[in-house]
Amino acid sequence: MITGFVISFAAIIFNASILTNINGRIGALDSENLRLNDALREQLANGNEAEAKYDDFLLAKSIADNSAPAAQEGAQVAASILMNEALTYLFAAANDVPMLEIRRIESEEANSEEMQKLYEEAKEQSRNPPKAESKKSSKDQESEAPPPDAKSDERKLEEAQNEIARFDIEADYANLPQKIAALETISDAVAASKNQTEMALKLFPVNKALNSKWLETVKVRQLRIGELSGRKSEMLRYQSYSTFIALSLQMLGLMIVVVKDVRKSRED
Repeated sequence: MITGFVISFAAIIFNASILTNINGRIGALDSENLRLNDALREQLANGNEAEAKYDDFLLAKSIADNSAPAAQEGAQVAASILMNEALTYLFAAANDVPMLEIRRIESEEANSEEMQKLYEEAKEQSRNPPKAESKKSSKDQESEAPPPDAKSDERKLEEAQNEIARFDIEADYANLPQKIAALETISDAVAASKNQTEMALKLFPVNKALNSKWLETVKVRQLRIGELSGRKSEMLRYQSYSTFIALSLQMLGLMIVVVKDVRKSRED
């Protein structure tokens, strides 16, 4: 009889310890799966937002190119902002960087002492605009304006494109401000394009790099989610085996107790 009780008790201890271990592993798998699914949803949302912002940019760019000269500057600025937003969302999706972190850095830069100084200077100039000595025609103003340094602009654009294509985001996001600045450089260059061909040539390298990295990251994450699902199914199968073995041992222990009780009653 004691043997039967020992077997039943051992089965209970065995089942409890095994199930505790298996349930802990299943909980860890569920937690990682939930985290990956949340991150994947954010990545896809950022990618969709990038496409929407790019469509808005194309509209703003068309308006800027077809506006009167007096309104072109404002439309050009709006187009540059929308292009920057599109690239920022795509950059976040490709590098798996939370948009909240990017917004935090942008906010810190906007509130920096340098930006505050520029703001105060601009406000002072708006209050006390400099008096023009004489009115000049637009042709005269254009002739006096310094010629744009095309080679310098091309070099800055290439450096910005290379900066984005490196995909070397540090764990603490220490180099994220440089990436954000590079995105702004690319956005300004794309928005200033004179035609569709120039715009496509400026945008193609970074767009290709970010889209390729984004799709690669999504694929890796999806494969990992599938792997976690398979491991969870395996753990659930082990859980069923453990329960079956424990119940079988408990039944064996009870059978031993019953058999001994029957033998004892017959002997009596």
